[in-house]
Amino acid sequence: MITVTMLIWININESSFHFSAGKYPFYKAVQLRKQRLPVMKCHPVNNVVFIKTHKTASTSLHCIICRYGYNKKLSFVICKFNMYNGHIRKTALNTSRFLPPLHYNGTGNPMYNILTGHVTYAKRTINTFMSGKPKFITIVREPASQIESHMNFFHHKSEVLSGIDTFLKDVNYFQNGGTAGSRNNQIRDLGLTLIQTANETIVNDTINKLDEEFDLVLIAEYFDESLILLKRLMCWEFEDIVYLAKNTRLKRDTITNTFRRNVYKWSRADMLMYNYFNFTLWSNIRGLGSEFYVELATFRALLTDTSTRCSASKISKRNRSGVKHIEYSTSNTTFCKQLGMTNVDWYQSISKRQQ
Repeated sequence: MITVTMLIWININESSFHFSAGKYPFYKAVQLRKQRLPVMKCHPVNNVVFIKTHKTASTSLHCIICRYGYNKKLSFVICKFNMYNGHIRKTALNTSRFLPPLHYNGTGNPMYNILTGHVTYAKRTINTFMSGKPKFITIVREPASQIESHMNFFHHKSEVLSGIDTFLKDVNYFQNGGTAGSRNNQIRDLGLTLIQTANETIVNDTINKLDEEFDLVLIAEYFDESLILLKRLMCWEFEDIVYLAKNTRLKRDTITNTFRRNVYKWSRADMLMYNYFNFTLWSNIRGLGSEFYVELATFRALLTDTSTRCSASKISKRNRSGVKHIEYSTSNTTFCKQLGMTNVDWYQSISKRQQ
């Protein structure tokens, strides 16, 4: 494993941001440590903490990790009081509130291999019940797209999208953007309070801290590219990171440039964090050279083949958020059946085995 320090530039004029393969206009210098990727022969990593963020393709990544851990017979951190999906976001990080790990005899401290879900991020506490030295990962998304998705999913789009004139006149009017809390909600999922996100010194210190604490931050817009980096970090195989998209909506609201610029002002902390880790992603990719793109092409060919083998043609609308539900083929292999499982399906299978 190697650690490399390099210099990047953070934009000080959020209205001119463009997110495309690490190309940005005017910046001020900050230090950035490239995220750690394995460079020598390695062994598969079976201990991982995935801090799930809202509306960032995190469910698709969650299902990838669930499939890997389930097939490897690993133990998951699951809240025994959340009978729907096992998330522990509003539950104290106390092992007495978790389902026991596999083969636990009731003596000593219960230790787990995988934490994946919505949880109050506290690395020191999490490490007390995780086996070995787990890899910490998370995922972020371009803030305007994430806000649009968040507003639709949590049914508070009328408070901003339909009230766009008011929003443009005073972005601070929508202090929290709805009861689910949308303003700067990505960095809030990673530890900050709403009040703290207004302090740019705290925000920048937090971004640097997250860079130190997380082994990889994936980017939703470059999901396949991110998964190749995850594969390398975890020493997994291509088959381990194959996926079928989950929770995709049939229709999206148009995101105008004006709306995007105002979201960057409104959720500036999320914008700064996304910019930082988006640049990090592409710095890592450039460091791998042409070898990376050979892997990416191989992976995408596998995704195409998998979709052909495992997907049925029927698509139906599911729930009030207009989420697209693809009916996956379940008549042939366990592989296809597992790829078609939702996060709730995985919770039911994993919790049943650990009860």
